[in-house]
Parts: sequence; structure tokens; C-alpha cells
Amino acid sequence: MNEPKAKIFNGIERVEIPWLKQTPHLAMTPGYAQAIKDEFKYPSEFETGVPEIDDPVGFAEAAPAMVAFKLLRHFLAENWGLSYLDFDDRMHDYEQNNENLRRGEGRIVAGYDLAEEIHPSMSSRVWVILEADHSAITFLLPEEY
Repeated sequence: MNEPKAKIFNGIERVEIPWLKQTPHLAMTPGYAQAIKDEFKYPSEFETGVPEIDDPVGFAEAAPAMVAFKLLRHFLAENWGLSYLDFDDRMHDYEQNNENLRRGEGRIVAGYDLAEEIHPSMSSRVWVILEADHSAITFLLPEEY
């Protein structure tokens, strides 16, 4: 895996992802946002490093973005997840993603089981898709695809 490189720009640390052609728009589908809100009721369920939020309603509103950014870190580090697939399918998808990276074109699809990546109480699976033109990264549930 290639670790993203941090650079200082105007006093702010920026992360450079060599394989991204442009800064993509981040989009969360309504189904994804609602699923995360439904699964995360209290801030104590989230890992440390998340801002303190005393209000469970406020936390539920903020949780989809917090989960998205945690998954985005995996995605940008070329960890495509997909642990729920059998070995052959997972290797095929990893190879396809890596080939698309090498060529600089083609859609990149990652999938994360939130019980593994975020918190054991979560049951959702989330797909993270980078469009072939790098215009958008979308977070969605498999049934929304």
C-alpha cells in the first residue's frame, strides 16, 4: 500500500494522493446517511479521536460524515476492504482496482464491513466508489448501487 504523503501548504498540512487526478466531490447517498444515523445512537460507540458530542441527536447527524472520513482514510491508502467476499472474488477486485490505478483510468470500488472497520455493533456494509474520471467519491449501501 502507498501511504499518502503530507505536505504543508500555506501553513496547513495537506495530504497528497499521487493517483488522484483531481480533488473529487464527496457524496453520501440518503440511504447511507440514514443507515449510519440509525446504527449510531451514542457517541460512546465511536472510537476515540472524534470530537465530543453530548447530544445523541447531534451525534447521529454528524456520524455519517465521521464514518465516511474514517473509511476515506482506508480508501486513499489503497485498502479496498472487501473482506466479506470470498478469496478469489476479493483478489479479482483488488487486481482490477490496482490495474485501474496503474492505468490512471477506470472506476475503483471498495467495500467495507462496518463491524470490522468502525464498531462491532454495526451491521451495515458500505461501498466507496471513485468514478473513473475522479470527479466523485460516493458512499453508498450495496442495495443503492
